[in-house]
Amino acid sequence: MISMARVLEFPKKQPKARDRATPLTAARIRQLASGSRQYWVPDGGCPGLYVRVTPSGEMSFYVRGRIGTGRNARQRNIRIGGVNQIGLAQARKHALAIVSQMRSGIDPRVEAEEHMTVGDLIGGYGLDLERRGVVNAKSAVSSLNRNLKRLKSTAAAVVRRADLVKEIERCADRSGPAAATAFRGFAAAMLNWAVNAGHLQSSVLAGYKAPRMTKAERLSRSAPFTVQGANAIRRFWQATDASRDPVFRDYMRFLLLTGQRRNETAAMRWEDLSSDHWSIPAEVTKTGRDHVVPLGPVSLSLLGSQPRQSSLVWPGRGDVPMAGWSKRLRPVKSAMGEPQLAMHSLRRGYRTGIRELGADTDLCEAMIGHSRRGLIARYDKSEMWEARVQIQTHWESWIRDVTRTED
Repeated sequence: MISMARVLEFPKKQPKARDRATPLTAARIRQLASGSRQYWVPDGGCPGLYVRVTPSGEMSFYVRGRIGTGRNARQRNIRIGGVNQIGLAQARKHALAIVSQMRSGIDPRVEAEEHMTVGDLIGGYGLDLERRGVVNAKSAVSSLNRNLKRLKSTAAAVVRRADLVKEIERCADRSGPAAATAFRGFAAAMLNWAVNAGHLQSSVLAGYKAPRMTKAERLSRSAPFTVQGANAIRRFWQATDASRDPVFRDYMRFLLLTGQRRNETAAMRWEDLSSDHWSIPAEVTKTGRDHVVPLGPVSLSLLGSQPRQSSLVWPGRGDVPMAGWSKRLRPVKSAMGEPQLAMHSLRRGYRTGIRELGADTDLCEAMIGHSRRGLIARYDKSEMWEARVQIQTHWESWIRDVTRTED
């Protein structure tokens, strides 16, 4: 028979080492190792403060606790920051303030979101775009910063749809309908991101549709200019000589010769070029897919005349991809006598030109790197390479004949 004393002496189950609430130190945190699952290490020196360790080895300071008191109080895990970004002493200071709010029934996350400004949203959205490798991240953030500067200091939670519609209309008046459409798309995408990230409860642009243009508006709005036809192409080719930068002059001519997007072309590296084609990597293209561009004799000759002083074929100042299109294009617009000339006028001109030379719609779309959609994308995997080489050679020969007096 087992005595009562024997029962009382039976050892209790000891908690695991990682569960013991001993005060954390910087040295102890550095020694924490990742496991097959995430786990939490409490700080005995600050109730409510924990270090979360993930299987990947990432470690972050968190406050774990309930908001308010009683059985129905909500459990929350609130991240303070990574252990490499914030020190233990500072983490304890933040934790004490957060725990105090939670005990008073205040959700610190809601408190923070109420003070998040439109400028904060733009910054966070920009970081998310960069993290995901979105090709047009800089363009999106630039458009948002430029067109939302009146609202950047406003709390994001109180911005109304009417406020954003007013900025969209101002953008249209200032920069044209295309810029306004792009801005509206960037703003809607940012708000959707903010909702998914928990920064906003809803998007004020959800369900928004741009007003349909009236007949009077359509008549008053001129169609975008396209460098189309022998006369316009000849005048453009001559006008590029007005550029004070010979690299930009050849860059514009190359855009007309190949019809590719301006940013993708500006990012061209010498290593992307072969003897008869240019390979655009997926991380550069708008579609996120590799795109191969056939090159004919005129474009190859143009490339061969470029100085090799950079890894980029068309470098801007500071050995970065060329930018500042509006300023660079002004003397060319003036020389050509076409104030509506834009970089995209060249891409439209190329697409129109190869169609007039006999390329069918599928071939034209393949040449300018447009993605196939729907069932066509699922079932048609052809690259049409031979046909693409033929139409590119035909186009460049035609351009050479049209501009021969300038060679």
